[in-house]
Amino acid sequence: MNGDLLVVAVEASADLHGAAVLSELRVLRPGLRAFGAGGPLLRAEGCETLVRAEDLSVMGFAEVLPAIPRIFRALGTLRRAAKERRPRAALLIDSPDFNLRLARKLRRLGIRVAYFIGPSVWAWRTYRVRQIARDVARMLVILPFEAEFYARHGVNAVYVGNPLADGFRTALPPPSSSPSHSHSHSPSPSSSNSTSRAALRRALGLDPARPVLALLPGSRRQEVLRLWPALLAAARVLRERIPTSSSSSPSLPPSAASGFLRNSR
Repeated sequence: MNGDLLVVAVEASADLHGAAVLSELRVLRPGLRAFGAGGPLLRAEGCETLVRAEDLSVMGFAEVLPAIPRIFRALGTLRRAAKERRPRAALLIDSPDFNLRLARKLRRLGIRVAYFIGPSVWAWRTYRVRQIARDVARMLVILPFEAEFYARHGVNAVYVGNPLADGFRTALPPPSSSPSHSHSHSPSPSSSNSTSRAALRRALGLDPARPVLALLPGSRRQEVLRLWPALLAAARVLRERIPTSSSSSPSLPPSAASGFLRNSR
């Protein structure tokens, strides 16, 4: 078994988070080699993508059924690569319908699996936690209560923070360390939250006095194609009723953004 890392991210959002994780891992371990499945961001980080995330991002029965052979070929490709290369560990990100199947195959090969952003088994299809306990060595969860939930079911889990919140945090100015603020006069949580919200709006160039409407069509291209017209129409109605509002679409994939945004004007 070598020191390589198998990384599997088959959604646009997973590609984003996987690239960030790989970048940080290389700071800790220069020379780390990664291979597996990913999109353009992981490829930019030097991950050898044997499977392209863009080829597996499907939704709904109409898209999934024709893609089933392609999905199983991808699983086979990754399993064979893991068997031949014997990575030290595997990092699977989100996409439980794909990655839990792969986790079972990797466990049978003796490859330890870390799973980042796991399924919401605390909300539905809870029976999957039994497979997770069997096939996953460590769950890396992004909601604080998930670690306790998994622990109750015999799963080794650790809360690592939320990557979306971390992304916003980098836009905020550092907290004040002025000695004039003693513990006896520390701000209340509500005033602290208001201060953070105002600072974040300034950092993102949003007017603090105007309400903001977020348009969240998803990260899959077909998702955006289907949802964007309805979201855009709703946003136009709201802007007519609330003229001072501004709109933002942080989830719109860069590859699709220019065309969709041209149509939104």
